[in-house]
Amino acid sequence: MTTMTSRCSSGMAISLCVAAPLPRRIPLSFLPSRLPYYSYRFPLPSIWKSNWSALCWSPTTSPAFASSRPSVHQEGGGLGIHVNFCVATFYKFVFVKEPELEVAKHLTFLQGRDIRGRIYMNEQGINAQVSFVQYSGPSEDMLAYAEWIKEDPRFSDILIQTSSALEGHAFPRLKVRYKPSLVQLEGGMLHLPVIDPAMRAAPLTPAEWQKKLQLTIFYGPSYKANGSDPDKKLLLLDMRNGYEWDVGHFEGAERPDVNSFRQTSIGLSEDKTASDALTNVDRERIDILMYCTGGIRCDIYSTILRQRGFQNLYTLHGGVSHYLTSKGSVGWVGNLFVFDSRLSMAPSSFNPRIGPDKRSEVVSENGVFARCYVCASPVQDFRHRNCANLDCNRLFLCCGPCVKDFMGCCCPDCTKAPRLRPVLPGHQRRHRWRGINHRLRFKPSLEYDDMGLSKPLIFLLSHSDQQPTPCSLLRSIHYPRSTPEMWADLINKAKEGGLDAIETYVFWNGHEPQRRQDEMQNFTTLIVNMLKQERLFAPQGGPIILTQIENEYGNVEGPYGQEGKMYINWCAQLAESYQVGVPWIMCQQDDAPQPMKIGLDGKQNNALRFKAWDKPDPHRLAEDLAFSVARFFQSSGTFQNYYMYHGGTNFRRTTGGPYITTTYDYDAPLDEYGNIRQPKWGHLRNLHISIKKMEHALTFGGANTAELGNGLSVTKFSGYGVVPGCFLANKNTTADATLEFEGNKYFLPAWSISVLPDCKQEVYNTAKVNVQTSVMVKRPNQAEKEPENLIWSWKKEDLTEPLLGLGLILLQIRSMIRSCPP
Repeated sequence: MTTMTSRCSSGMAISLCVAAPLPRRIPLSFLPSRLPYYSYRFPLPSIWKSNWSALCWSPTTSPAFASSRPSVHQEGGGLGIHVNFCVATFYKFVFVKEPELEVAKHLTFLQGRDIRGRIYMNEQGINAQVSFVQYSGPSEDMLAYAEWIKEDPRFSDILIQTSSALEGHAFPRLKVRYKPSLVQLEGGMLHLPVIDPAMRAAPLTPAEWQKKLQLTIFYGPSYKANGSDPDKKLLLLDMRNGYEWDVGHFEGAERPDVNSFRQTSIGLSEDKTASDALTNVDRERIDILMYCTGGIRCDIYSTILRQRGFQNLYTLHGGVSHYLTSKGSVGWVGNLFVFDSRLSMAPSSFNPRIGPDKRSEVVSENGVFARCYVCASPVQDFRHRNCANLDCNRLFLCCGPCVKDFMGCCCPDCTKAPRLRPVLPGHQRRHRWRGINHRLRFKPSLEYDDMGLSKPLIFLLSHSDQQPTPCSLLRSIHYPRSTPEMWADLINKAKEGGLDAIETYVFWNGHEPQRRQDEMQNFTTLIVNMLKQERLFAPQGGPIILTQIENEYGNVEGPYGQEGKMYINWCAQLAESYQVGVPWIMCQQDDAPQPMKIGLDGKQNNALRFKAWDKPDPHRLAEDLAFSVARFFQSSGTFQNYYMYHGGTNFRRTTGGPYITTTYDYDAPLDEYGNIRQPKWGHLRNLHISIKKMEHALTFGGANTAELGNGLSVTKFSGYGVVPGCFLANKNTTADATLEFEGNKYFLPAWSISVLPDCKQEVYNTAKVNVQTSVMVKRPNQAEKEPENLIWSWKKEDLTEPLLGLGLILLQIRSMIRSCPP
């Protein structure tokens, strides 16, 4: 288990697969969360009217911000609330002096609101696509966000467009961040004069565009200065990708020969290239009409063409989505490709009150342009899919028979690729592949979030009914080290202790009583359901960032000599053969075979000291443990895990090593029997409460530390819209101290940290214990020697166990016992 102390995006390395990322700047409330299931209904437009003339609404969604309150719709004699999911898109080029500060403002405003999507900002402005939910009427969250944006004079005239999302949120989470390029472009875009309106193409309203479009269709798709038709004065440019054109485009627009906007090079070639639509075009006489989905790509690229001498540049204001909302499908053929889970939108979904253009409707129904990438037959469903070959991942249109015949691949060669993913039903894009062995592709249950492949499991969900918390406090509980009757009580006591999640190992040999016969059901139905009921379970901890062989064999490899080395090499080769797509590490192995990485240990907070046979009984004081936790968060830490929070004994001998009974009950907050061990449990609980009181400052604030000498330090977390909080630390192990901070004096015992959530009142000090004790400890963090008259000896134990279906065999187990001599 690893913990993070940096302020950048970090992850927690998990044995065998899972990394639970926790960006330091972004609270976990913006990570994926699941909503209740709703029956979706999309009413036709009624009496809703927008208060903002500058906003452009999709009437399908009953203009989203017409009212601030949801309404109840009477239907069939009962009350039913219409639940609509919508997508809002907007961008604006304007100078932003401090974009990082703007990002912090947006994060603060959006915290706790049901809005997901991508919001990017930099010195040149903002670019956003977000989804939200509305109940019969407008979304209060999105309404408030739109009003808040427009209160800023720089964004008062911003165009916000909405469209429907039929299957829930179009984005899995919310990302608000600074991005050097608002749109991906080769070489970036910070050097481009996009802020200057004179350098961008002249925007045309949908009505003006429609008039120009009619002339374009009449004259033909393109103009070449070769004397063939000197009357042609218009050129229509599709600034999107080729696969976007495949599902829909304006009549007269040629297909772009690019698969990524960053590859666009129209008008940049110095040579006369036939593939360049602007080759030989008169740069002063020809009107160039540019269009894209929402308008931002045209605004950006028009500055490049302007610098190249093209004079008469025009863009469709608000892009195709604005045009379809205002004018319907006149001149448009097919659907509109969108970069979210919807993939493509029919023109009628933008404005059902405007009937489809008959000419475009006929072309669309005949499937003249939309064809299967594999067999070239007409395709009626204008939605792409990703190639099942992970190394190809092409986005392509495909007919049903070819999907089946080619197993979801785009060509025969891809069907033979080593890393194939399962065929997806329907037409949809894949989520990022999780790196599971391709040979398991027909077992969808064996994903990284399945109980059988995760060691340890990560359950990352807050106790509350809302979002997970930014500062996560985890605890390790090994379920096989207690009886199932104890599990509910252990979970409840850990939750009452103020922690957020449970980390546990999956003891593979406890679920495989006979070789290749797994029994996971008992574990899944018992402890996992208990965690779900207590809201301590999430099916997906995060993307896989590495895989690990937890190699405790490395400690005893030496006596086996060359055979031991051969075994380690075999393990490494076997792991690499799975081709999981992320690095492998091997812990407790100083000479891990290449390309294995050597893992780092010791990145977890031991709530106890390990006890060895015939060694003194160790203890760790609650004060010392609390100091290390407070010090971790003072150092801008994010993830804290106690190992172990409950010890227990593995009565089934499922340690994974020697077939013996072992215990982890070395002074944990919950003892072997599940009883609360005071003062450790209560003292840590009070610390967790104090940390959560300054959670907002720890998440959104910046840390400033002042070293005052003699082990004294002050760390203050503050920032825009943040109530400051601070830690006062005395790292001197022998001397108490009195520290004056912002006009107040605070007494700090030796080796202690005080928590001040408001930089005024001390709510906690790690050395000031206000909990009754249930354990006698003679000296801090020192071991107690056992009586010398106790003698350790070996005892042979005979067991009968089934082995590989061969029946019962006799096992002789040698265990250590201690006794008093006669």
